[in-house]
Amino acid sequence: MQLRISAKRLVVGAMTAAVIAAGCSSSATPAPSGAFKLHLQLTPSHVSVAIAADQGFLKGIDLSYELVGYGESSQLFHAGNDPIGNEAPWEAAVYQVPAKAGATADYTQGKDIVYFGTAEANNFVAGIIIRATDAGKYKTLADLKGMKIGIPGAGTGTFAAFLTLAKGLANLDAKKDFTLVEGDPGALEGLLQKNSIEAFITFTAPTAHALANPAYKMIYNITDTWKTLNGAALPINGWIADSSWLDGHLDLAKNFISGVDQGLEYLKTHLDLHHAGGKYEKFAQGEGVLVSPETTTAVDKMIVDGYFYLSAKTYTKAWADSVYKFIQMGQGALLDTVPTQDHVFYAKTQY
Repeated sequence: MQLRISAKRLVVGAMTAAVIAAGCSSSATPAPSGAFKLHLQLTPSHVSVAIAADQGFLKGIDLSYELVGYGESSQLFHAGNDPIGNEAPWEAAVYQVPAKAGATADYTQGKDIVYFGTAEANNFVAGIIIRATDAGKYKTLADLKGMKIGIPGAGTGTFAAFLTLAKGLANLDAKKDFTLVEGDPGALEGLLQKNSIEAFITFTAPTAHALANPAYKMIYNITDTWKTLNGAALPINGWIADSSWLDGHLDLAKNFISGVDQGLEYLKTHLDLHHAGGKYEKFAQGEGVLVSPETTTAVDKMIVDGYFYLSAKTYTKAWADSVYKFIQMGQGALLDTVPTQDHVFYAKTQY
């Protein structure tokens, strides 16, 4: 059973009812004549793309963008509005799976959606957050079977990962073995505080906010545990596109990845740009970074330390091998058939 506690889905940040749509275009540095015009639906996680455009880091690309919510970004990419999307590797895998039994996968119909880069991909610094007073009662995910669990949205990569974790770690079907309560991060934290739910999983910045409060504890850090066991950090998003589009625009795709990586490095030394009153404040608001001074400080430190975001050079064959194991763990929960690794990870942009 799945309960809804908010009419607005996929909202990030306790202070926002929805991510504010901000029609923006790169303008600080004029694009060179003949540059490729690229439009993107950017989520609040990707301020470095806007920085890269404004600082002239996107070689040969004339970028325009809109700042949208996470669900909207996924839906608009799926509708074919833009050539580049922003989703997790396991979501790229889902694109490959036939919609009906006996059907062929989407890539035979010209939709070979692949993951092609980790520049400014959010590290999956999240886990199952419980009340600290329940630490003795809930030690593993299996201990929460039958309980109410808060999730940030059924269409998010975070929930897709939760399905995979429940199946792989505890042999549980998250849709059947928990009562799922859907809501924005602030609402979920409030419900946990009021004993209306027993645990929740959310995005990275709201996780940092919750863990700044000693009343909460995380029983499973997704990316750290996976890296310890399998040698690679897990991302909650990254860059996806149709493989045929990438084949036809390979240099452009590489320039995009390189430029975004430069934008991330610029952010590390200009953190005020995404603080209150900064040029990119709306990104931080939507990400939940500005919900409290403690959260802003914690996230800024993780950004500078290279922990909040992954770099472009994370995307290697060895890294893809490890993350593919996570996707395989989701068979039977996230997807019935796991596509081959080369239909999930695009090799030509790997480092």
